[in-house]
Amino acid sequence: MVSLDMLIPIILNASGGLNFGYNLTNATDVISVLDDQYGWGISSLEQEIITSGLILGCCISSFTAGWLADRFGRKWIIIASAILSTFGCLISMASWEVVSMTIFRFVIGLGVGAMSAVVPMWTGEMVNSNIRGFMTGFFQIMVTVGIMIAYLVGYAIKKTYNWRASYGCGGLFAFVSVVCVFWIRESTTWEKKVGKTQTSPSLLEEEDKEEEPKEIVGDEKVEEQPPANVSWSELAKNYPICLTIAIVMPLGQQLCGINALILYSTSIFESCGYSTDTASLMGVFGVGIVNFVCTVIGVPLSDKLGRRPLMLVGYTLVGIGNLIMFVSFSWLLDDPTTLAAVAIPGIVIFLFGFEIGPGPLYYIVMSELFPTEIKAKCFTLCNPILWFCNLLISMFFISVSDAIGTNICFLIFAIVSIAMFIILFSTLPETKGKDLSEIHKMMKKSHPDSFSKDPELLEGF
Repeated sequence: MVSLDMLIPIILNASGGLNFGYNLTNATDVISVLDDQYGWGISSLEQEIITSGLILGCCISSFTAGWLADRFGRKWIIIASAILSTFGCLISMASWEVVSMTIFRFVIGLGVGAMSAVVPMWTGEMVNSNIRGFMTGFFQIMVTVGIMIAYLVGYAIKKTYNWRASYGCGGLFAFVSVVCVFWIRESTTWEKKVGKTQTSPSLLEEEDKEEEPKEIVGDEKVEEQPPANVSWSELAKNYPICLTIAIVMPLGQQLCGINALILYSTSIFESCGYSTDTASLMGVFGVGIVNFVCTVIGVPLSDKLGRRPLMLVGYTLVGIGNLIMFVSFSWLLDDPTTLAAVAIPGIVIFLFGFEIGPGPLYYIVMSELFPTEIKAKCFTLCNPILWFCNLLISMFFISVSDAIGTNICFLIFAIVSIAMFIILFSTLPETKGKDLSEIHKMMKKSHPDSFSKDPELLEGF
């Protein structure tokens, strides 16, 4: 029988991921209904602005989420962000024109951005190392479920024209996290860091003690004494690999092209010669469902095959998928049938690579890799980078695609994917099966010169 302590991280990751994926994606079909059926007359620029409103909120809140979680604890920031997301979804139902909808989506983004940073952080600190990869990756599984639901709801509202219901669904996902307020325990790692007496035992601790005494959840002995915060200069000097990964991982995850595909899939399928209705269905089945299936396959592999090899294989497939789409949109535009026959397998290869590698593993690696004393600073750095890159894609993909061509956009995404493979091959250590204290000790000695001396850092590929 599943205990309440097991259910809470599952429910929290489920609601947080659904909230993230659904609200990130649902604007496109809402905009289409408002434009076609309600005469809002939304231009391409206004579509980019509405879509980007939420992402701008995410970008801003992610700047402060790490610091706030370090200052007040993981639990209360999760609860506050869930309340903010719920409120934002409810007021979005009252939007009356482009500006109001953009502002209300910005409010949703403030909550979504904070949750996307703190929920994986809390999970990484509170579950056993044997399932930490799956549990943190479960957040990404639910992101893809949220995206799939957004596509399905979007297809439905194009038939019923009830666009307000789309925002109401988003509020339900966020509200589940609010309900969890009565059962969420504070991170034992954070309590140690600030020198508090631990008021909450680690999740699943009793079960772990029975089976494997050394595998304690959450309060793995990261440090015997609460560590002091480090400055940015000390971070760069003493943790160069952590700093490098905190910068390049979010850059690669967003600039490899995933959100161009997720946010504007309907437009991409229309470029393949499909009608608007068919393109919308292709978004549901060609992106939403394929994305979900690939994630379900990929996340459990992280605890079996390891983070490092899957990340490298993932970027390889993402690069291949991007190159296929580059070729398709470069030389096959005059033949829609052949274009679709080549481009769609490229999209599937891209999604499979992303969802076994940089998609779920971003959150897993970020939650595991950083020692407690630098975790908040690294999250304060990597999450704003992730959301800023997301903002760039959502705001400018259509405009840039019109200016230089969709094919060149996919070529740029392919180059980013290749660059990420090279960088991570040289810097990313394996963390599978290691407890947090072991990982953090490894990262403290991880200077570029040490890779030749310590092959353990680059084991697995």
